[in-house]
Amino acid sequence: MTLLLRCPHCEAENTVDATRAGQLSSCGACGKAFTIPRSQLVVAPLVAQTVEAVPIRRRSGWSGMAIVLAGVGGLCLVGFVVVGIIAALLPSLANVRDTQRTIMCEFNLITLNDAIESYVDENGNLPAAYTVDPQGAPACSWRGTLLEKLGFASIYEQIDFGQPWNHAANEGLRDSVVASYRCPSDLTEPQMTSYAGIVGETLVLRPGGESTTMAVAKKDGAQNTLLLVELRDSDIVWLAPRDLDLTAAKESLNTSGQLGVGSPHVDGFHVLFLDGRTDMLARDVDPDTFEALITPAGGELVDAYEVGLDVEEVENFEVIE
Repeated sequence: MTLLLRCPHCEAENTVDATRAGQLSSCGACGKAFTIPRSQLVVAPLVAQTVEAVPIRRRSGWSGMAIVLAGVGGLCLVGFVVVGIIAALLPSLANVRDTQRTIMCEFNLITLNDAIESYVDENGNLPAAYTVDPQGAPACSWRGTLLEKLGFASIYEQIDFGQPWNHAANEGLRDSVVASYRCPSDLTEPQMTSYAGIVGETLVLRPGGESTTMAVAKKDGAQNTLLLVELRDSDIVWLAPRDLDLTAAKESLNTSGQLGVGSPHVDGFHVLFLDGRTDMLARDVDPDTFEALITPAGGELVDAYEVGLDVEEVENFEVIE
């Protein structure tokens, strides 16, 4: 270590090695000898080395966390936009779906009319409301009678029409689903029919296994006489010998929560006329007018074309899945 020593003779400063303290030395300025006293030792100041601080350079741009947050925010924004678009389209999609199901429902009635016409061509009369068992009790519905004409020959051939629909001989068949008897919008059990006739002694569909000729059925005009109607809240299994009578049909108009004339459609319910024409009647159709359309020979002056809602024709209808 280097030490500074002041000469006692000339006060000049001399640099000496620290290990020589207490030894004889000579002044570098005046040349005179002196003993290096320990009390005069002065430690030479050390020259501090200055280390220049190097500034930390930060990378410009967004940090990783900021990028993540920005990404999440962007995804949320896209999600909100998509949800908004879907919410805006849902009513339109629902309307399209309801319209499609309404057309398919009407198409079912057209199919049923074709089957009835085929039956009339072969038998010369309309099918009875139901078949009867050996005791004359109701057995199976007209809906079972038409199965072969509807393309369900395999089910038709297994039915014992001389036994009740719920007899052991017909067990299992009654639970079969016949698409032609189901409106696509009907939410009841799949074996329940969405369509029925109005049964009565003087009506088109007659009880007791009796058939009606077309000549009798269309006295008021085939275009003004109802053959089938759409049902609401149906609990009628398609094979069961059940339909509606005139009183029940009239009283069920404009009601809900129970079996009756109606439908799940927005505008009204479908009907099939004796001339093969389909139409949709308003839910609030006048009961007396409705009765006039049901009776085939009542002599009422009713123009069915003025009662209907003029729904679109479906002659070239194509089912879109």
